[in-house]
Amino acid sequence: MSDPKSDDEMLEGETRKYAPSDVSPSPDDLDLDALTAELETRKVTDEELDELTAVPTETDLEKPPEAKDASPDAKAKRKAALEKAQALVGRVISDRYQVEEVLAAGGMGCVYRGQHVHMHKRVAIKVLLPETENLPELVLRFKREAVAGAHIDHPNVAAATDFGKLEDGSFYLVQQYVRGATLHDIIKRGPLSPERAVRIARRIASALDACHRMGIVHRDLKPRNIMVEEDRNDAVKLIDFGLAKVPMDRISTVDISDPKKNLKVTVMGTIFGTVAYMAPEAAGGMDSVDERSDLYALGIILYEMLSGVHPFGAGKPAEVFRKHRTVPPPPIREQAPGVTVPPALEAIAMRLLEKNPKDRYPAARDVLLALEEAVPGTDSTREKSPGSGQDRDAGHASDKPAENAAGEAAAKAPGGYVPKLVRQPGPKKLNWDAIPRWGIPAAIAVVLLTITVVVLISIGGGGDDDAKARTPVAPKIVEPAPASTSPGGENAGRDPEKAASARKLMRSSTDSREWGRGAEGMAALAEASPEAFNERSVMNDAIAIATGIEVGGGEKADKVFDALTNKLGGTGLDILYEIVSTKGSSKAALRAADILRQNEVTQRSSPALRVAMELRDAKTCRERLDLLERARTEGDTRAVAVLDNMRQLDCIAKAGECCFKTNPAVADTIKQIYARIRTEK
Repeated sequence: MSDPKSDDEMLEGETRKYAPSDVSPSPDDLDLDALTAELETRKVTDEELDELTAVPTETDLEKPPEAKDASPDAKAKRKAALEKAQALVGRVISDRYQVEEVLAAGGMGCVYRGQHVHMHKRVAIKVLLPETENLPELVLRFKREAVAGAHIDHPNVAAATDFGKLEDGSFYLVQQYVRGATLHDIIKRGPLSPERAVRIARRIASALDACHRMGIVHRDLKPRNIMVEEDRNDAVKLIDFGLAKVPMDRISTVDISDPKKNLKVTVMGTIFGTVAYMAPEAAGGMDSVDERSDLYALGIILYEMLSGVHPFGAGKPAEVFRKHRTVPPPPIREQAPGVTVPPALEAIAMRLLEKNPKDRYPAARDVLLALEEAVPGTDSTREKSPGSGQDRDAGHASDKPAENAAGEAAAKAPGGYVPKLVRQPGPKKLNWDAIPRWGIPAAIAVVLLTITVVVLISIGGGGDDDAKARTPVAPKIVEPAPASTSPGGENAGRDPEKAASARKLMRSSTDSREWGRGAEGMAALAEASPEAFNERSVMNDAIAIATGIEVGGGEKADKVFDALTNKLGGTGLDILYEIVSTKGSSKAALRAADILRQNEVTQRSSPALRVAMELRDAKTCRERLDLLERARTEGDTRAVAVLDNMRQLDCIAKAGECCFKTNPAVADTIKQIYARIRTEK
């Protein structure tokens, strides 16, 4: 089928997904088991990619009017959508949200600026129209976006605060009101300085780390889904989890009795995402898309920020995707002559863009460490001021980069170190009053409101190499400090068969949410092989079981927390800290925090864990600043996460030492922690 849009528009802004059939089942009748199983195991061969075609199916609400289809039919549809959306303006929904203004409207839903009438807080409200009840996949994705936004508590992820259904059957989602420019718009101005690119990339990586540690894979990471608040030191907000893989069984703190709610929401017969940022392994079906696929997209974004251009240029979707799979990304000097990038920084982008997921960084926190090491001392390009319409001047950059410098840097680039734990920062502060007219639709866009492109794919088989490339790599868990005692001792692993059985019990119990059985598995594994809790997969199951069992409390919950406190050495205490940092105000998080504050437990904790907890608990600016010296000598990435969160809080520089965003001592502490970590590897 022909495509009326340009190659550039196709490449930059569109999400590909399956087009529902003319007769769609209702959400209650949809066989999600069959639908999920069929898609998640699909593979696409090179030859069959030739049959991939794309056609637009919805109005693009991310582009300004002049960039949209100007045909009479398109204008009529936009007018009708806007008129329908206006009907809700002025109303109060759910007795608490005043609808103030239409920000974007499409055939499937609309986005409003609103205000919480009781809390006097500005919010963004997305409404999915009643007509979408015949599109169950869309409704379920909308719900998943609500769940993801509600559970990822991180300053670089836009928060979701409410979800419900209106009287007419419309679903609505209330989100944090985000202002700023999309990273897409910023990149269009030209290359960013290396320092700025690193600053933004680190915050994206930090957001991904928070998502991935909860088992959430974004699956549509792209510049349009990243908001940057340029007047807040490039504060970053990751948005639009409409295509995310969300493990409901692991992140929910309540029982989910409906098995449909635990399934991955996918659509039969498609590979979805945005082709320009789609990892090569997506050709094997969505089951092969994991956390490392998000890192591949981050690599594309980093490359674009540094060079101002996409590594594979524009083209038809099938051609671009083929390049993702088979063509090495060209050196930046070839794609953007005249722009010089520090070799170590370019090497990070190139490693993220490796075709085989196993050759990329194992986890987002590895990327954080690599970026910190590669931060250059001087700009290679001159940035223009925000809002300027002029191109940046990169003419002063050297035209003669060192031969093979990027390759040499790639060999030296950090990547083997995986910090044991990274704290997920606390609640985000929100106090914004203005927003660019065309910034907010992108900031709060969901898949139902962006241009959707149908991807018709003939499905075939794949080879063993592809299967091997998709094998997840569990990051090695490294003790943050020697004082954090290892579990086990002489008898560690004394009963391999019992250990294997206990691990299976923990895994199956986590999947089925049978926390009592999971607690039994934890107790058995702690006895048979306590060192197994150093493995990331076991640690994740332990966190899920501890969180789930504590909801009801009782003897089994007591045994779980006793094992973490007294039977697993420093590893158990580190798991308790991760519960504190990732489970918000849940009963498990509160109990874990109380345990870690006990004097006897504090004495057994590693110095790194102690300083991270003290930074979290510090009540005043002076208390936090007094901890910086200890953080420099004892802290690990958990302390960095606390400090980085402090730096992103709104403040007024005249407030002096309490304005951590502008305090050089905080930035210096973070750099020293990373430098010490590298020397201790």
